[in-house]
Amino acid sequence: MDKFSSKLRIGEKIGIGFALVGLLFVGVIWHDHRTLRSVLDDYHQLQAVFEVRKSLALEIEIEMAAARDAEKSFLIHRQERFASEVDQRLQNLQQKGDRAGGG
Repeated sequence: MDKFSSKLRIGEKIGIGFALVGLLFVGVIWHDHRTLRSVLDDYHQLQAVFEVRKSLALEIEIEMAAARDAEKSFLIHRQERFASEVDQRLQNLQQKGDRAGGG
């Protein structure tokens, strides 16, 4: 290698040096692009899971509000249908909670 480098002129050595740096730069850019693509794919998967969980959380919140309203109606009117509605809402809430927890 020493004989090869001694036969090269200074411009050729500089050119080879720039070529090596350029190859390293292209390798770094390629690696960065691959990593960025992987991170973005993972982010999109996480975002999809988050949207499902957010939707389930909204459904749970609606069920809780409906159960509270039925409970208030039962306490005010003392009618059996409101107690049944509370029970049904709580069962719905349990099912949605299981779906949210189990994924």
